[in-house]
Amino acid sequence: MMLSSLSGTIINRSDLGRSLNTSEVTVKDYLDISHGSYIWRNILSYEKITGKSIVKMPKGIFRDTGLLHFLQKIRHIDQLMIYPQVGSNFEAFVIEEIIKGLEATMTRGWEYFYYRTRNGAEVDLVIEGDFGTLPIEIKFGINTDRNRLTSLKKFVAENGLPLGIVINNSEEVAMLADRIIQIPTGLL
Repeated sequence: MMLSSLSGTIINRSDLGRSLNTSEVTVKDYLDISHGSYIWRNILSYEKITGKSIVKMPKGIFRDTGLLHFLQKIRHIDQLMIYPQVGSNFEAFVIEEIIKGLEATMTRGWEYFYYRTRNGAEVDLVIEGDFGTLPIEIKFGINTDRNRLTSLKKFVAENGLPLGIVINNSEEVAMLADRIIQIPTGLL
């Protein structure tokens, strides 16, 4: 139950340890065990950008969103649509689908991260490998306002990347901004 409530959040192990009355090391071990059991996925922070104040705590997602919704007592789509964490749950679903898809290709030498600065700039998923670096922003809505792309656009520009991706519930592939492409979730 506790993991389901933490899905999609940055994990402060010391705070979690205090609430469980255990040490930060024990919390890390518990999260690692959960990760190894395929229930939970630990996502490390992307720390390769120098000169930025990066949040270095891991983020976590519950890997099975069906089980996640069951534990959160969401039984119908109507309940899900008004659920306060629907965006985080959607993000967890999309991240897991992307990672599973990459794993299915048997491609080696890639890693996944999330990116967040202390100033609040965030990219939901950063995939890095022999193919380069690919930042992905995940939005639950159908339309993504260009004002909500600031962090992604800055990440693309500062790292000299060819493009960044926004995955949302739209119905068409489209360019949202210079070097920012929208891909509907249904195409994953």
